[in-house]
Amino acid sequence: MRRLAWRAVAAVVLCFFWVEAALAFTYYPAVPQGAVGWAAPRIAQRLNLDPGDRIVAVEMWLDGRRVTANWDASGLVYYDPPEPLAPGDHHVRLIIHVATDRPGYVYAPLTSEFVFTVRAGALPALPLPGPEEQAALAAVNQARAAAGVAPVALDARLNAAAALQAEYLVRNPGQVEADAHRQAPGTPGFVAESAGGRARYFAYDGGVAEVINFTRRAEDAVAGWMDTLYHRIPLIHPGMTEMGYAVAAGGARAVNVALLGPFDASDQVVRWPAPGAAGVPPLWEGLETPDPLARYPGVRGPVGYPITLTFGRRPASLRLADARLTGPEGAVQVLLYDPVRDPELEDTVAVIPARPLRPGARYVVTLSGQVNYGPGPEPFQYTWSFQTAPEARPVLTRRVITFRSAGGGIDSIRLEGFGFPEGVRVFLGGLPVQDLVRESESSLRFRLPRGLPGGQADLLVVTPGGQEVEWPAFLTGAEGARPPQAQPFRSQPLVVRGKPAGAPALVHPSGAVLVPGTSYQLAAPDERRGINIGGGGRKRKKKTHGHTVSHK
Repeated sequence: MRRLAWRAVAAVVLCFFWVEAALAFTYYPAVPQGAVGWAAPRIAQRLNLDPGDRIVAVEMWLDGRRVTANWDASGLVYYDPPEPLAPGDHHVRLIIHVATDRPGYVYAPLTSEFVFTVRAGALPALPLPGPEEQAALAAVNQARAAAGVAPVALDARLNAAAALQAEYLVRNPGQVEADAHRQAPGTPGFVAESAGGRARYFAYDGGVAEVINFTRRAEDAVAGWMDTLYHRIPLIHPGMTEMGYAVAAGGARAVNVALLGPFDASDQVVRWPAPGAAGVPPLWEGLETPDPLARYPGVRGPVGYPITLTFGRRPASLRLADARLTGPEGAVQVLLYDPVRDPELEDTVAVIPARPLRPGARYVVTLSGQVNYGPGPEPFQYTWSFQTAPEARPVLTRRVITFRSAGGGIDSIRLEGFGFPEGVRVFLGGLPVQDLVRESESSLRFRLPRGLPGGQADLLVVTPGGQEVEWPAFLTGAEGARPPQAQPFRSQPLVVRGKPAGAPALVHPSGAVLVPGTSYQLAAPDERRGINIGGGGRKRKKKTHGHTVSHK
């Protein structure tokens, strides 16, 4: 979003020099520009009007022909071509006249000239939403209603942009680890590097935030985003009015992508968990990219549920000065987050309890600090309460398979994680497991179900209160009837703090690493994290932080 377009800067600055330095309306660049994948793209420009400003007239030419553009009170100017346009370049000239209620003052017309190119094979019409898109919308709006925020509506352009990225990540799985929000030039399916570029590819006219998850059901994807710190923000941001969603699957991987826009300013301040909320998860596994726990060395999940306070107007500066969380155990230690401490945040302050909260307990939180919308810092303080759920939703982290020594085959499986209550049930391939033993809150042991066929099998953990957690492809079918054959370790030079160690490390083909005990003791705790001396673990998937594309 911009205050001034460079090509119009001389005229508008001259207008400002004639008057006092009053605030001006802001606007996004006109769309579409560059290549587009929709043959009948909406031609639009979005203005954020200041109080007292209004659009009074619009002039638009498409390929030299005058067309009738529309506008609304929100500041959106648009024209929808009645028929798909021919592949190739198309030229637009757009003039927007904005009036102000300040006597004696006038804005210079906002003029844009731009070219867009309809790609060969562009969609003649954008697809209609299906059941998964509707399910995602319902889940997001349920959270927004709980937060007291107006609902969002599905936008076909954002649906198409979300589908583009979901399908891209299925085709390019290596990009998930590199940066799931980016498309790399030259890779299959490449269209645009950023989420904003992909939205503009389908002629979206506002800023966007993108969030990504890796699960099957839309409801689970939304629940996962809402449990995090960073991903939650755009879902319940009051400046979002439109949403797109898509899911794509390839093999064992499913990719969920949501886009929200247009990231307008709002005077509303949003608290989550919402005041008076019940059923708040007592713990959070702490898996998110970027990792908010990395700002506090030594802290790892599970921790308590993140608590956020979002200011819809995107302040010039924001700082959390003090935070208090109290429950039945008294004062709770919390980790503090704000834009000063955490560059990933812009309009949000947050706290994360350093340890899981008690199930079925009432907590009171107070967040106070300073917010600056331009004239200067102002104090803020918000106090509210919420109730945690009677039980935590289990977190699954690792499986350990024990094979029979005689005859081969799986003897038993140990499932590790957090939050396994008394009375928990486990299903594998849709069948109840045998000889289930709850060894502790973080460990279960069981045998395979009777009648389990070979091949891939999903795992499902169900708590007495009805919480369900799934591990897709828990058994892949590749485990076989025999235990893995022993393979030798190989020696690798070992460097500790930049100096060769006296003895080598031993590396197993499975990826397990053994290091001399003296070298391990010399290494700092942060330097030990990459050493794996166990193996057989589940790769704990991290959600990926959404990028906001809104240029000032």
